[in-house]
Amino acid sequence: MLAVRHRARRRIGILLLGVVAPLAAASPDELGLTFSFAPHDPAQAADAAGVRVLGALALRSTLAGRPVPRELSGLAWSEDDGLLYAVSDAGWLLHLEPRLAGDTLQGVRLVATHRLSDSRGQPLARRDADAEGLALRDAADGVAGNTRLLISFEGEPVVAEHAPDGRRRITLPLPDALNDLARYEGRNHGLEALAWHPLHGLVTAPEKPLRGDSRRAIMLYAGDGRRWPYPVEDIATQSITGLDTLPDGSLLAIERRYANPWLPVVCTLSVLTPDGDALRIRRLASFSSARGWPVDNFEAVAHYRGQRFFVVSDDNESPLQRSLLILFEIREERAP
Repeated sequence: MLAVRHRARRRIGILLLGVVAPLAAASPDELGLTFSFAPHDPAQAADAAGVRVLGALALRSTLAGRPVPRELSGLAWSEDDGLLYAVSDAGWLLHLEPRLAGDTLQGVRLVATHRLSDSRGQPLARRDADAEGLALRDAADGVAGNTRLLISFEGEPVVAEHAPDGRRRITLPLPDALNDLARYEGRNHGLEALAWHPLHGLVTAPEKPLRGDSRRAIMLYAGDGRRWPYPVEDIATQSITGLDTLPDGSLLAIERRYANPWLPVVCTLSVLTPDGDALRIRRLASFSSARGWPVDNFEAVAHYRGQRFFVVSDDNESPLQRSLLILFEIREERAP
């Protein structure tokens, strides 16, 4: 999440120039409107050479006259439940049901919303509820209803397991380096992205490097003690906002570059392959508002099936932004 103390500045005025169209015969719980996620100049389509867009939706902010939680910042798919789970900065958990026609995303239904709560079922206090990352366990073991939600929070460095109804079960141990609040750049530069890896356990990244770490990289921390630097050019403007794990054990990452309202917003999708103490990085796509892409504040990624994955944007509760849900497919890598 862009820093709360800069709320006025973070309403960054990304004027979405894509076309939003109503869905025919939409059901009362239909949350998405079809959206054209493409550059205004077809010549810029090469920016996304590594991915194929399989449909995009702009999510409504109200349904049946009632507000829908916004500022979505964590996303994960449960194959067993047939649900796309999402968490928000204000401490909400959403159950979403994507609707596809063939390989194309056509709509998404809002199934349920729950407040993230403590072990007694009491909603988390606002200062403790800023959910940023989401990963799942037991989401593809053939048993419906037993999915475990792992959620990372800003403010205090916490990763906790929650039930699908939002209730907290346990708090999970973090690598030692992440437990010291004094090492973070601030309460709004905490644990931003989260994934579960079959070999390394939890993999998470703070929004900015910890004090004492290199300013030329964002460090990814794994539950088994491994660390991998993700190189950046300008740590003041770059951060990793979303992570998930692909079937081959590589990581899918979203990098956001944002400086101020007068400069472009750039979001980059990459595949990160741990290789010893380093990462091999394959850039898939880079979407820049300066190059005509209707890009928004992409903050979460969720592996879906095969080489397909969802991305969602955090609209910062700004009237100039939208919550976009996009289905992508990684194109087959071709030898040069």
